[in-house]
Amino acid sequence: MNHLFITVALLFSTMSFLSFAAFAQMDYYPSNQNFLMAMTLDDSWGVRSQQGQKRSHKDLSIRLKEKVAQIMEDQGFAGFRNQYETLLADEEDGFGVVLVEVPEMSDIEQTIDEMWSYEDVLWAYPNFIYFGDYRESLSQDPYLEYQKHLPQIFAPNAWKVGRGEADIVVAVTDNGFDLHHEDMQGTYYRNPHEIPDNGRDDDGNGYIDDVYGWNFNAHNNDIFPSPGRGEGHGTHIAGIIAADTFNEVGVAGVAPNVQVMPLKWTGENPWTSAIIFETYAYAAKQGARIISTSYNVDFHVDDPTYIQALHFANDKGILVFNSAGNSGTFNPPRSGLDQILLVGSVKAGEIGVGETDRRSHFSNYGDGIDISAPGEFILSTHPGDRYTEERGTSQAAPIAAAVAALIWSHDPTLTASQVAHKLLTTCDPLHETNPEDYFYMGAGRPNAYAALEDSVRPLRMEVGELGHGMEVEGRDLRELTVKFYGVAQKFNRPFSLISAGEDGVLDTHDDREVALSYTEHVLYGTNYKKIRFPLPLRGQYRFTIWADAVADPFGQALDGDGDGIPGGDYVLDFSAF
Repeated sequence: MNHLFITVALLFSTMSFLSFAAFAQMDYYPSNQNFLMAMTLDDSWGVRSQQGQKRSHKDLSIRLKEKVAQIMEDQGFAGFRNQYETLLADEEDGFGVVLVEVPEMSDIEQTIDEMWSYEDVLWAYPNFIYFGDYRESLSQDPYLEYQKHLPQIFAPNAWKVGRGEADIVVAVTDNGFDLHHEDMQGTYYRNPHEIPDNGRDDDGNGYIDDVYGWNFNAHNNDIFPSPGRGEGHGTHIAGIIAADTFNEVGVAGVAPNVQVMPLKWTGENPWTSAIIFETYAYAAKQGARIISTSYNVDFHVDDPTYIQALHFANDKGILVFNSAGNSGTFNPPRSGLDQILLVGSVKAGEIGVGETDRRSHFSNYGDGIDISAPGEFILSTHPGDRYTEERGTSQAAPIAAAVAALIWSHDPTLTASQVAHKLLTTCDPLHETNPEDYFYMGAGRPNAYAALEDSVRPLRMEVGELGHGMEVEGRDLRELTVKFYGVAQKFNRPFSLISAGEDGVLDTHDDREVALSYTEHVLYGTNYKKIRFPLPLRGQYRFTIWADAVADPFGQALDGDGDGIPGGDYVLDFSAF
């Protein structure tokens, strides 16, 4: 069966049931039998009862399906009233999302196009089916007796300040979780409003007996790894974040007192756009503050439903972390996503010894990588009370996410952007260990202790093509890359490029301003801007970033002059030839 997502998003899926595990080669196709559609929810069609009370998820779902049925019958699809699955329905969100099935042989592309003409429809997109293995771990046999990554990020020091709080929930989207693991007791988030095994949706959220997360692949509450499918990835990621610590058993998590919301989204059935949206929406509605995803999303950057899922999470104030990828690629497709924090991998080990903090050879890198965390030989939990070492950006992402959870636990009043800013600005730099690549490895390697103890540091910026002042070859120089160390919230025309003119001397009568083009939109995952100019550069120039035109989420001005204090413009004179 395939689906279309409507907002109430409609999403169409065209392909019949196929085993996810049967496809080693990653690929994706739009379903030809269903799509996703999103629709507005307002009082005009019964969002609230006559007494003004909010309607339940069940009531809203019924009303949504009736509304979708009217639209589909108008399009000539009578008799499909019961072929709709509600993925989101809450009056507070102002819209609902439905997976819509259509008969085989229908022109699903035309149907989706026609959905956009209805006033109540916010969007309608295909339901893509993703085949292959999108996890980003490279397995290793366990043999080390300690976890090298913990002292590397100063986690033991941070634990003297705080070990996290149970009300900070990190949702992990993965392939299965061993709830009975000896070193994960008390780690997993438990829905306080759901009574176990009574066959009822006690909290009215649309999910029956979702006591410990949900299985969005099989549409039930069985989140355990499927037998015989090698599904230890999710348990390993969960343990990295919050394995029990100081219990004289197994390993230690980075943030041992936070809780992990286990969300299983891959399994025996195909992995689809609808599953991704529903998983992220559930995490947001159930109170997660952070989502950690260790899957390859390069194929998803052109999937509008995936982008809508990220927007939904961002709008709910959630930080989304994602692995950067394991192909050693420069600027992978996902690097253009500003709605997430991409985490690359560095070698684990003792700081200052050997190749510690060097970029892992497999780790993707580039302009859009936000941070790099240890990702090699990471010892963590494995199903069946076992422990394994694994490597990959899959392991790096939850380490960064867990440090963010420590920050949020230390000060729960912070916004998502403020947490991201503290995480990024307290990183230890990587330029000494990676002199050629550091500019493309994000803000640095997390320092959990500094993130909790240090005062808020201001935003800094660096221009990749110019370094600290030099001559540059302007023949092919048509843009400058400005890297952010931190999060920019205020961003109001901060850049200026002045040409010295014909006399080749700055600050004289013939100086002129060069027209620049760039986007001013910024999110917490915006870590660079491309500044473009119409013609190649020749002569003497001054590039300026005005400190008062940029501010971080705490309201501090840019530290442009690099003295560690907010304020001070970034000014760099250079010559292009």
